[in-house]
Amino acid sequence: MKIILLTAGSRGDTQPFIALGIELKKLGNEVVIVGAKNFLDLVNSYGLEFRSINVDVESIMKSGKVDSAINADSPIKMLLSLRNNNFMTQLVQMQDDFYNSCHDADAIIYHPGATIGHFIAKEKNIPCMIGSPFPMSVTDQYPAIIFYDKNIPKIFNKVTHKIFISGFWMATKLPLKVYLKNKRNKNEKLPNPLKIDQLVVSCSNQIFETKLPAHSSGYWNVNTSNTYQLSEKIDKFLSEGEKPIYIGFGSLGNSRKAKENTELFIKAVIETKRRAIISTGFGGFVEMEKLPENILMIKEIPHDWLFPKMSLIIHHGGAGTTASAFHAGIPQLIIPHGNDQFAWGKRVYELGVGSEPIKIKDINLENIKKCIEYASNDKIILNAKILGEKLSNENGARDTALFVHNYFMSKDTKSLKVNFD
Repeated sequence: MKIILLTAGSRGDTQPFIALGIELKKLGNEVVIVGAKNFLDLVNSYGLEFRSINVDVESIMKSGKVDSAINADSPIKMLLSLRNNNFMTQLVQMQDDFYNSCHDADAIIYHPGATIGHFIAKEKNIPCMIGSPFPMSVTDQYPAIIFYDKNIPKIFNKVTHKIFISGFWMATKLPLKVYLKNKRNKNEKLPNPLKIDQLVVSCSNQIFETKLPAHSSGYWNVNTSNTYQLSEKIDKFLSEGEKPIYIGFGSLGNSRKAKENTELFIKAVIETKRRAIISTGFGGFVEMEKLPENILMIKEIPHDWLFPKMSLIIHHGGAGTTASAFHAGIPQLIIPHGNDQFAWGKRVYELGVGSEPIKIKDINLENIKKCIEYASNDKIILNAKILGEKLSNENGARDTALFVHNYFMSKDTKSLKVNFD
């Protein structure tokens, strides 16, 4: 069976699909990952076929075109931000790339941001499912992730999930409708696929419990450190003293604030008498000509290799980065910018594995220093270590792949289910 995985977004959105794809391939399936062209070499390095959509994620992030969408604190605000005509043209083209990439698919797994996967599958009469990097199942146990940091009475938890699913669909439906009308000459009413299709989630039930009929076996992790070539500069820095703090905002960029934020965090590191590695990423921080000896600047580095060597992880709260820090068993301080990042920040604090989050608009020297000290106490360090050990006993990608394989095979009477020995 040829399974096409449609991804949308940054490396944090793409990497879980690589892990799932590897495990699906072990079960005898042909696997193709479709995503932004930036990830061609990354996907190919794991022996998986890759088909590009004509999107340069790094350029888009640095351009500031999607800042309002990334920093949105509700699906409605995200929708309004996507009405930007310049970016809408690119979103419509992405639909065409996704469609053309599925010409030989026997089954499709799609990121919630690539809902065209549902409609391609229906047209081809093949099975499909949603693969989400964040919790999306309706439950009364906690509010939807976009509302998680709000003070929502428990009685309304299920309602927030329904609002989130509808709002997310509103945000992704707009370019899809334009594409279907202009390129496919279709103008029918579209059902919300996020309410219809089988859902599998890359998140441990230790963090957020996923309720049936959705399925979660744990995070879909891939070992990126195998392909990383250690530089002498980093090796030397790590060996010169106590474990440093990691500071990075991943794929987020903010050209207006990058220099100011860089100087602020450098000062916080100096005043707390710590060592630090600052990752500039896609522009969240800027290269500085002169740095104190206790600070090293890099562009990017595999989190699963670096994080276990750190004493504290300060980051933006992307789902993938948060998961890597959880697995590393290292305390966290999250600086959320928008969307689901607020939820991960609050959850880290609730689990006792880090400090309270600081919204990016609220950061200042004193609250950064205070949170660094809080996240460095022995209780937080122990809690993070225990959680990391629990997560290390899960194999989310393998177990989810088995579920996916059997689900898709059940739609094909000529195929047999498989089980692990």
